[in-house]
Formats: sequence, structure tokens, C-alpha cells
Amino acid sequence: MPAATLAGSDSLTHRPTVGLVLSGGGAKGIAHAGVIQALEENGVAIDFVAGTSMGAIVGGLYSAGYTPDEIVDLILSDEFSNWSTGKIDPALTYYYLKPQKSPAVVKFNIGKGDSTSLTSLLPSSLISPIPMNFGFVEMFAPHTAVCQNDFDKLFVPFRCVASDVYNKRKVVLSKGNLGDAIRMSMTFPAVFKPIEKDGLPMFDGGIYDNFPVSVMKEDFAPDVIIGVDVSTGEKPDVTNLISQLESMIIQQDDYSLPEKDGIKLHVDCKDYGLLDFPKAKEIAKRGYDLTISMIDSIKKRTGPGVDPKSIALRRDIYKCKVQTVKFDSLIVEGTNRQTEKYMRHMFFEHPGDTVDIAKAKDVYYQMITSGKFRDLVLEPEFKPDSRLFTLRMKASVKNDIGLGIGGYITSSTNSLAFVSANYETLDLNSFSGEIKGWVGQSYYGGLLNARMLIQSGLPTSFNVQTAAFRQNYYEDDAFFFESDHPSYLTEKEFYVKAGLGIGIGRHAKLNATVGYGYLNPHFYTQGGLIGNIRETQNEGRYKLGKVGVTYDFNTLDNEVYPSRGSRIVVNAAGVLGSERYVNNILPEYTTDYSRVKWAEIELDMQKYFVLSNRFSLGMRLDALASTKKLYENYLASIAQAPAFAPTQSSKGLFIPSFRANSFVAGGVMPVFKLLDNMLLRLEVYGFSPMRTIEKNFDGSPRYGDWFGSVDVMGEASLVYNFSFASLSLYGNYFNAPESNWSVGVSFGFYITAPKFLR
Repeated sequence: MPAATLAGSDSLTHRPTVGLVLSGGGAKGIAHAGVIQALEENGVAIDFVAGTSMGAIVGGLYSAGYTPDEIVDLILSDEFSNWSTGKIDPALTYYYLKPQKSPAVVKFNIGKGDSTSLTSLLPSSLISPIPMNFGFVEMFAPHTAVCQNDFDKLFVPFRCVASDVYNKRKVVLSKGNLGDAIRMSMTFPAVFKPIEKDGLPMFDGGIYDNFPVSVMKEDFAPDVIIGVDVSTGEKPDVTNLISQLESMIIQQDDYSLPEKDGIKLHVDCKDYGLLDFPKAKEIAKRGYDLTISMIDSIKKRTGPGVDPKSIALRRDIYKCKVQTVKFDSLIVEGTNRQTEKYMRHMFFEHPGDTVDIAKAKDVYYQMITSGKFRDLVLEPEFKPDSRLFTLRMKASVKNDIGLGIGGYITSSTNSLAFVSANYETLDLNSFSGEIKGWVGQSYYGGLLNARMLIQSGLPTSFNVQTAAFRQNYYEDDAFFFESDHPSYLTEKEFYVKAGLGIGIGRHAKLNATVGYGYLNPHFYTQGGLIGNIRETQNEGRYKLGKVGVTYDFNTLDNEVYPSRGSRIVVNAAGVLGSERYVNNILPEYTTDYSRVKWAEIELDMQKYFVLSNRFSLGMRLDALASTKKLYENYLASIAQAPAFAPTQSSKGLFIPSFRANSFVAGGVMPVFKLLDNMLLRLEVYGFSPMRTIEKNFDGSPRYGDWFGSVDVMGEASLVYNFSFASLSLYGNYFNAPESNWSVGVSFGFYITAPKFLR
């Protein structure tokens, strides 16, 4: 390419042309941004860029008009963290469409194209491509439009290198979609899922050319080449899987640059790992400091340079050309007609519509929230004539039939096994049906749920659910299944309910339900006429109808162990039915069925304030007001009173001091982020009944004084969050009925069938 054709405000005809070659190296490649910063500040204009892997990312961003500071800021952003780790930002998903959390540890699909074999259970890459798929479109598609698919027309002409492992050769990318080219160059095998070029998967360019000096010579032939090498040349770290893979995969060990061709800068980054992206500023400074120390030698080869303001002006002129990306058509591959019709409707409700990048992002995350897509590859195709894009979507959709296996393993009495089977379609009026089953020492039950999702102005669904379960509650958190006493309370429930659900915005849903439930709690008598023997269970029998409305807003990052986000649940209900108390010890005290009715409203709020990268402070308020009256028996009244159980370890305990028909409870939850997936959680809660349920001498109940007591519970837990479950080592304390300390360990999520009343 003749130098004169690239003349700009800094007039290439009066100085040597400069080509910048950037090697791969994971996070170590952030040093490239520091090198560029030093060159620009000293008037060394960069005329061409060629990069591999991380060098392609930094070089591609620079060629697309990003300043070195903007590149570092991007790498430190939450968005880049999500792309590089495969984490889907909860703020972008649709709460209404998210599958309900379950104790399943392993999930897989069966049917055509799927199997229950081991290979189908393993992910196709260590890092999910879902967040990166749209992120790269959002970041690079505007620049594909500016250069009209020709990388020579970017702010700085650009090349990157990918690897065709099928034909065992490198592939130099100079045209097409800029985001796709950079992704191909950085797709480290097994870590990232490859995308295809001409029907063949492309992988990290470092496999065959990690220092593309030859590409720079052949495509641009600059007067001077500045080569930046961040390789360490060290033996692989045997404790680091990625380091070992890099050593096995990267074949090039020649990072030489002949003196006649230019100057090589070797940035010493051996102190940093491949994934040390949070240390971006430190790493960039390494590159900056080295370049400053060699700037005189560099300028002897490149000439006196240009005014840095002219580089900034040329960048500003380029950025003025960048416009909002718009799509006017959609091509869908890899799905059936029903799913294609659904996807087309999501993007274009009416013929002739155009969709901007913000709307496309909204639709993309709305579609992936359901969990039905294994992958959804986006390939925007720019059309110079109209300056619009066609969006090609290659969808990998899960089979309609799914299975789940898991459970909750704990040192207390709450361990259980879990299985599920579900059928789910993906079309304009999607249907889903599921069966869930739990079996454990303290809990067993089953649930059947069916839902029809109707496409309308607001997402709407009709839901029918039926469940039956039995749950035992104990007075203490016995360690390793050793309990001195039988269960104090056994709840048995059967119910059926139907509901209408409406999605409200991205993070909220509104549900209206009507249902019928038969509740049959059994409880032991204590003391009295039979001394201290608790052998016979008395019971309550309740036949109840319920109408309720629930508003649920949720942005928590984890349903069980959150550290950021907030949740607000408002629940209002009316209950009408009959109740009967059965005394199996003294039958003469058995009552006939009597009418009961009450109304209740509950507000449950929790919010986490992120005070630093490693610390957040959570706060919770739970207030319940009810017109529910006491039953004729104290045990029946306390057993049917709602319980405040904010932690997993408290859910299987029967503690009368934390049960009331109406109450106010609150707490604080400091959370320390020790590692990316390891948390230290401290939780302290106070509970105050509006009126305590107390026991008369004859066993009948009475209400105590208004807000007559405050009880306290606390828990400290060390939690490691895997993608499929959590491991927790915890210790807790309850001040009532007496000071009670316990410790334990748990793995998984203690999630059971929803209760009928609350």
C-alpha cells in the first residue's frame, strides 16, 4: 500500500511510515495500550496496526478510534468482565422470563440432536459466549459501517491473525465484520467458543503467528516497524490450567524483529497472569514506562514526529463518522419455523420496521433469559448502499424436553434429593410444563406446573400449579442428622391454584392467583397430662380458598447468597375457609369445623449497597400485617403463624419466638468479597411480633402486648458460588427459646415447593 494514499493531517509524505505489531499474551497484552500512549504523547504517529489475540483486541480498539485511556477503562469495565468470564449481567435479563431457581445441579436435554451422554453434559467452552456475542456487535459494528467492511478505512488500517486448525495455517483478516475478526483472533481453544469463517471454525491467531511481523511487511510495508512482545518465555505454571493450555497450543517461539526493519520492545510482564485484567492500569504502565525509556531510540528511526494534537484531531474526525447501528432485516438459521417466527416477531413487530442497537440489545437479552438457547451467534452484515445492517442470527436451541438432577446436602436434617422433568417450546405462544420431586429426611413432595406465555403488549402468561408435600420442623439444627427429639411440627399440604402473570419492565412481574388448599399440620403436645413424653401428634385440618396479588421486583445477583442488587416483594391476599383441631390425646377436646377468614399484606424489601469492589452492605425489612384470629388451641395457632426464616439453615427449624400472624423484622448483611466467587457473609436480624402469641394455663392461646418482645438471630457463612450450586460453611445463633448456637456445612440450594399461604 503506497504511503501517500494514507496521507492525513500529519502528512505521511514528510516522515517515515510506522507500523505497530502487537503480540498475544492474555491480560499481559494490556501493556500494548501503555506503549501506544507513550508513542502518541511523543508525536510518534502510528500508520498501520497488526495484532494477534490480545494484540488484536487492543490494536482493533485503537484502529477503531479508541484512545489508550479508553482502552484501559473498557478493560476495567463491568461489561468487559462479563464478556471475558461469560457472566450475564442480571441488570440486562428479564426477571419475568427467567426460569425459577431449583436445586438441580445437572441439567440436560434429550431428544434429536441431544443426548444424555457425558459429552452433551459438558459445555462447548469454559466461558459462555452469550454475553460476548452481543457485546462485540455493540462495540465494533459501528466501525464496520464506517470502514464499509474494509479495515484499511478505519482510523488506522488494521490486520489481525486467526488460525485455521483444520488446514493448519494462519488466516490474515483484512475485510468483513471487525468484531468477528477480532473474536476469531482471540478465540483461545477450549476457553472461548469459535465462530466460523467460510464454514471452518477460527481459533486464536497465536497458534501459528503470535507476533505478526510478516503480516505487517506483506500487507503494509512500512518504513519502520515497532514490535511489542509481552511473552514471558517461562515454563507453564503447573497449577494453572490456562497457562498449561497456552504452552501446548501456542507454537511460535520466534519473537525476533530484524534491526533493519525496526525496533522491538519486550515488556516484562512475567508477574502477571493471563487473566489479570483487573490489574490493567499496572500492566499498561509497564508498557508506558518501557516505551518512555526507549523513546529517543524510537524517534531516531521514526523522525521528529508530529504534533500530538494532530493525532487527536484526526481521531475526532474519524469518530464523527460513527453512527448508530440500525437493522432492517433478519436472517435466522438453526431453528424450526415456529421459533424463527417468534424471533422475527421479537425484532420486527411490523413490516418495514428498523431496529437500532439499543432495541436489538433489549430483544437479545429478552430471548436468552428463558435459557432455551445454548448459543445465539450474531453476524451483522453491513450494506453500503443503504448504510443499514442485516442481522444474521445462528441459533442453537435446546431440545424441548429437559431433565434435572440435584439436591441439597447439609449437616443438618434438611438434606434432600431432587429430580425434575420439563417440556418447553419456544414460539409466539410458548408452553412449558414441568414435574418436580423432592425426597429427604425432613421433606418430600411433588409439584406439577403448566404455563402458557402469550405475546401481547406486555408479556402475559396463564399458569396452573398443583403441589403436595410433607415437611418436618425441628427445635434445633442437629449436626450430621443426630437429633435427640422427634420433629416438633410436621406440615402437610395439598393445593391447586391458577394465576395470571404480567411482566412489568425488565425487572418486575405481577401475579394474580386463586386457589384451594388442604393443610394438615401435626404437632406434638408437650408436658401437661402425659408428663414430658411427646408420643402422640395432634393435628389441625384446614380447607382454605385464597385470592392473592403479588408484585415482585428483583435485581439481586444471587437468589440465595446475594451481594448486590435489590428486591421488593409486596403480597396481598384474602383467605376464606374452615378449620378443625383434632386432639388425639383427649378426643373430647376435638373441635368441629368452624369458619375462618382473614386478609393480609406483606412488604419484604432488601437492598445491597456496593461500597467497594470487595465490600457491600445489605439491609432488609420484612413487615406482615394480618387480620387473622387465633385458633382455639395454642399449638394450632403458633403452627399456622407465618415464620421469619431468612437463611437456609433456619428454614427447617420450628422456633415459636420467630412466628407471628403480624410482625416487623429487619436486618443488616455485610458481605465481604474474598475472591471472585468466594464471599464472607454476616447476617444479623431482629424479629418483633406486633402481638406475641402466648399460651394460657389450659392450653388456649392469647395475644400478648403490642410489640412486647424483640428476638435476635445471626449467621456467619463462608460461601463459594459455583455456576450450578453454592458451598457454605456456616455458624448461627438464636436467642430464643434459649441461647442456641450451631455450626454446619451445606452444598446446593434449599429450595422447595412454594407454600399455599406464604
